[in-house]
Amino acid sequence: MEFNNWFGILMGVFIIVAVTMVLIILMQRPHGGGLAAAFGGAGAGGGDSVFGGRVGDALTWATVIAFLLFLGLGLTLNLVPVSKSDPLGACCLPDGTCEMLTDRICQQRQGTWQGADTDCATVTCPSAFEALEAAPPAPGDTAVGGADAADSATDPDAPAEGATEETEPDQTDTTEPPDGGSPE
Repeated sequence: MEFNNWFGILMGVFIIVAVTMVLIILMQRPHGGGLAAAFGGAGAGGGDSVFGGRVGDALTWATVIAFLLFLGLGLTLNLVPVSKSDPLGACCLPDGTCEMLTDRICQQRQGTWQGADTDCATVTCPSAFEALEAAPPAPGDTAVGGADAADSATDPDAPAEGATEETEPDQTDTTEPPDGGSPE
C-alpha cells in the first residue's frame, strides 16, 4: 500500500493550526489578566500595548478563524484515505458465493477475482458443485477400471471395489396391459 500524499500534507497543516489555536487562546486575557496582559496591560484591556489597544478583539477573531480551520481540516482528514488501496472487484469464492474484495484478499481466500470495478450483481459465479466438477481429479484418485472414485462412490449400482457382481435371474413381466389385451 502506498501512502497518500494529501493525507500527510493535510495532517501537517492540521497540527500547525492546532498549535496556533492553542497559542492564540493562551494569549487571550481571561477575566482578570493572562498572557494578553503582557502585551496589552494589566487586565483592564486599555492603555498602550505592543499590538495596540484592541488586541482582545483581534485575538477573538483569530480564535474563531483558527477554530473553523481546525474543524474543517478535522472533517476533511476523516474523508481522505490514509493510503491508496487496491481496487475492489467481484470475487467468486470456492463455495460458489460472490463477495466484493481486493485481488490480494480474494487470492488468500482461494477465490477467483473477476477484475477491478466488477460487481457481484453482474458476475455469475459457478456453484460449489460446478466448481468441483470442473476441478481435475487429484493424482491417484481413480477406482479400478479407470473410472473416477467419485463416480463409483455416487453410483449405487456400481459394485464395491474387490467384490464380484452378482446378477439376479431375469424375471418376465406377467401383468396384463391396462387396455385388457394380451401381453406380447
